[in-house]
Amino acid sequence: MKLEDLTGIRFGRLVVTSRAENSGKHVRWNCLCDCGGTSVSSSSHLKHGHTKSCGCIRNEIASAKAVQMEKHGMFDT
Repeated sequence: MKLEDLTGIRFGRLVVTSRAENSGKHVRWNCLCDCGGTSVSSSSHLKHGHTKSCGCIRNEIASAKAVQMEKHGMFDT
């Protein structure tokens, strides 16, 4: 089976920049995120949409939830 080169392809906020060291049988890729962060992800996680950012999306969602909870008085102070 020939390895598909993902270099330069966008997946969500990530653009694959180069191949990384494999993890067992899993081919992994170095990625640059739109926010400037970097990450390493497997081909399958990128192709199936499991990895879409360096983690910045998760942080944005958590921050937005915290703001909403504070707005509605749901934090104990």
